[in-house]
Amino acid sequence: MIDFEFEFQYAEEKQPTLQKVGGSIPAGRCVVLCGGSGCGKSTLLRCINGLIPQFYEGELKGFCRLNGQDTAGIRIGEIGELAASVFQDPRSQFFTVNSSNEVAFGLENHGLPQDKIRRRVDEAFRIFHLERLKDRNVYELSSGERQLISILSAWAMDTDIFLLDEPTAMLDPIGRREVLEAVQELNKKEHITVLWITHYMEEVIEADKLIVMNQGEIVMEG
Repeated sequence: MIDFEFEFQYAEEKQPTLQKVGGSIPAGRCVVLCGGSGCGKSTLLRCINGLIPQFYEGELKGFCRLNGQDTAGIRIGEIGELAASVFQDPRSQFFTVNSSNEVAFGLENHGLPQDKIRRRVDEAFRIFHLERLKDRNVYELSSGERQLISILSAWAMDTDIFLLDEPTAMLDPIGRREVLEAVQELNKKEHITVLWITHYMEEVIEADKLIVMNQGEIVMEG
């Protein structure tokens, strides 16, 4: 579950990017966030996942609770244990070259035993029917396949919330369909809460709820 209310103005900007934007996303729901470029979608996601204020300077007011836990004052790594983020360009998230090692990276970083890491990594590839992507050079994969590895890496962390910032923006139609199916698997079968920024209508119609933003405000929900 995600509960939030924010106002935010970047340090270099004269006007606020978010103007008292608030809402609640129930557990297990898939919500799509859309609107024109510059309306504040990505800024809202950065406020939820902790990139604001920890990596972007500005004036932030408000709160965020992830599954009831207030994120104020906790490190971004701890927020990452509550909500996994996937961005437009998976290469910006990769820490290793090998696909299996990439899925294992976050688990190793949190000090899990090696046998548990191996089981979790194998389970990730098996559940999403992506065994063909095990032990591959991530830079030899297609853009869609790389994005799938990012999703597996996030899933392996065993969070209940996924925050997706236009994860299909750089993909061809086949890659978009593969990522959409993976997210549907997360939401419908794993009952993971999904907040998804997108411009593609085929992704919008798969959602339980649509939120539309304009000029830093939520102007429609339904």
